[in-house]
Amino acid sequence: KEDRHATLTASAYHRKSRILVTAFSNGAFFLHELPEVNLIHSLNISDYQIDTVTFNGSGDWIALGVAGVGQLLVWEWQSENYVMKQQGHSSDMTCLTYSPDGQFVATGGDDGKVKLWNLHTGFCFVTFSEHSAPVTAVEFSRNKKFLISASLDGTVRAFDMMRHRNFRTFTTPQPTQFASVALDSSGELVAAGSQDVFEIYLWSVKLGKLLEVLSGHEAPVMSLAFSPNPTSSTLVSGSWDKSLKVWNCLEASEDHENIDLMSDVVAVAFHPAGEEVAAATLNGNISVFHAKSAQQVALIEGRNDLGSGVSELDIVTAKKNLQGK
Repeated sequence: KEDRHATLTASAYHRKSRILVTAFSNGAFFLHELPEVNLIHSLNISDYQIDTVTFNGSGDWIALGVAGVGQLLVWEWQSENYVMKQQGHSSDMTCLTYSPDGQFVATGGDDGKVKLWNLHTGFCFVTFSEHSAPVTAVEFSRNKKFLISASLDGTVRAFDMMRHRNFRTFTTPQPTQFASVALDSSGELVAAGSQDVFEIYLWSVKLGKLLEVLSGHEAPVMSLAFSPNPTSSTLVSGSWDKSLKVWNCLEASEDHENIDLMSDVVAVAFHPAGEEVAAATLNGNISVFHAKSAQQVALIEGRNDLGSGVSELDIVTAKKNLQGK
């Protein structure tokens, strides 16, 4: 497309084939043959600025990078075909998790997409676009057969790792925004924590049926973790209400163990043996508790190591600088 206001942003020249490629701020690029400057091809790949271009050794392939959308394209100009198309999240990445065997990483983003990446190649091999709002949490099943994701769109979704499809969607009677998600060790139960009504929802993966709604938190439920013990149905939840709660999901009652902390809980995790649970809090500490007795067994003070939580907007002063030492 013609755009008189577009500016040149990248170029490359292949000496042997005498091909010049020029890329522009409007997402267009052109191929000219020198020295006659004959136009061979013109193509527009997006509405975003092309930031870099380069040829391969033979001059048959042209790689183009678009930083604005995290896009990498490799184009074979003679056949006019794409050899490779890779695109990361078009906005901020919000969450990630490793597969149990360490071969894959799943990521979720503010763009509502869930992406699967092969750690051996570094490439994204599938993108799920079913969510209509930012993805807040992702987790693989223990058997690596499926992946779950939670979103601010009020759904939790299950994706088949073999067929690459959304085979189950979990919803609630009243719309809510999910901030956290967890799978039990058997892959039969999925739990999600709400950030607006502060409840925890429990579904059957096989049936897609809502089994239980757990109430008790007074702020967003930011993290969930099931016990890794195959015979246990214990679920731990952490919230911005400065509490850690331990639930037995198979019991009919909503009775739970409550553990009060000194700061907002941002993450929880079980020890691999399933007997202890760790909670990370906003003040930089990690507290470790025995899951059954709720007794604290360890405390890691990380505030000083974390630089006192200095953000990009904080004013740097001598006093604050000393606090981060």
